[in-house]
Amino acid sequence: MHNDELLRVSQSELEELACVQGREWARRLIEENPRLRAIVEERRDVVDAKGKARKYVRCSERHLKTTLGPVPVPRMAYRSPGCEGIHPIDAALNRRTEVFSRGVQRMVAEEAGCSSYDEVVDRVCRDSGATIVKRQVEELSVCAAQDFDASYAKRADSQGASDELLVISTDGKGIVMWHEDLRKGTKRAAERSKHKIQTSLTPGEKRNRKRMAQVATVYSVERYPRRAVDIVQRGHAVEPCPTQRPCPTDKRVWATVEKDKTLAIRDATANAVVDKTGHYVLELHRAGMLGHAEAVTEGLPIATGVLEGPCRYVVKDRMDRCGARWSLVRAEAVQRLRAVRASDILRELLGYPPVSSGVENDRRQP
Repeated sequence: MHNDELLRVSQSELEELACVQGREWARRLIEENPRLRAIVEERRDVVDAKGKARKYVRCSERHLKTTLGPVPVPRMAYRSPGCEGIHPIDAALNRRTEVFSRGVQRMVAEEAGCSSYDEVVDRVCRDSGATIVKRQVEELSVCAAQDFDASYAKRADSQGASDELLVISTDGKGIVMWHEDLRKGTKRAAERSKHKIQTSLTPGEKRNRKRMAQVATVYSVERYPRRAVDIVQRGHAVEPCPTQRPCPTDKRVWATVEKDKTLAIRDATANAVVDKTGHYVLELHRAGMLGHAEAVTEGLPIATGVLEGPCRYVVKDRMDRCGARWSLVRAEAVQRLRAVRASDILRELLGYPPVSSGVENDRRQP
C-alpha cells in the first residue's frame, strides 16, 4: 500500500480496486483447495450401485461457477467400459453436480423472489464473478422452490401446543398465464372467444387469460376481548380500548397457482391444525353462511386486511408486471419463493435439506 500510484487514487477508486483484486485473491484461494485435494487423493477400490467394479482410473476436471468466478475442480474419475465415471471425492466433499455453486444458487433464489429474471441476471453478473443467462435463472428458481412443502412441514413439527388463537385466512388472485397453462374451463372459454383486432385486445376481450393463485395466511395471536362497539364503528365517537391489541406471532404464508382452492386451503390447515378445519370453512363458504356479502353491503369491516397485504406482495407486485405472462412451472416457483420470504424462512428453505451424505452426489457426472 506504499505504492505512489495508490497514494494518489481517491477513496472510491481504492475501494473498487480492493473489491476487484480481493475477489480474484479469494477465487484463487478456492481454486487452490481442490487442486491440493486432487494431488493428495489416493486411489481406492470403487464399486458402483450395480456391484460393478470400476478398475480404470484417469484424471478429470470440471468447472464450477462460484460467486467469486469460475473455478476448475480436478479429481479422479473411476470408469469401466460402457459406463460413465464416478468421482468419490465429490461425494466425500458434498460437491453437487450442478454447474453453479451453492452460493450462486442462493443468490439467484433470494433475488428471483423479488425481481424480474432480467434484473437477477444483471445483479448476479454485477455483484459476483459468475456469468449467468435468463434461462439458467429460471431453472435455478424452480430448483430452489422444490423443498417448499418440506420446509413448512418441518417448521410445523417444531411447534408446540399453545393457548393462543390460531387464525387462518385465504383469498385468490389472478395471474396472466400462457394459454396451455390455463385451467380447463378458462381454456375452453378462451378458445371460444374471438378477437376483433389481431394486434391487441379490446376491453371486452381481456377475460379468460388468468389462472387463480390461492394465497393463505396462518398466524397465532392472543385472545383479545372487545365490545361490539369496538368492532362495528357506525361513525360516532368511540372510547379507546383500555388494552393494547396483541401482536400476531408465528406468521406463515402459503401461495400456489398449481393447486386448486380446496387443496391449497387443506395444505394450510394441515400445517396449522387439522384437515377438518379447512373442510368446515369450505362448506360454510359454499353454503353462503360466512356473511361476507352482507357485511360489505352494510359497510361493516370484515377480516380481510391481514390477507390483502400478502395478495399484493406475493402475487401482484411480482406477477402482475406490465406485459408479463407466466408458465405454470415458473409461476409456481416464484410464488413459493415470495411466500417463504413473506414468512421470513427463506434462508431456512435454501438450507433445507441439511448437508447429506455422498449418496445424492454419487450420480453420474460428465
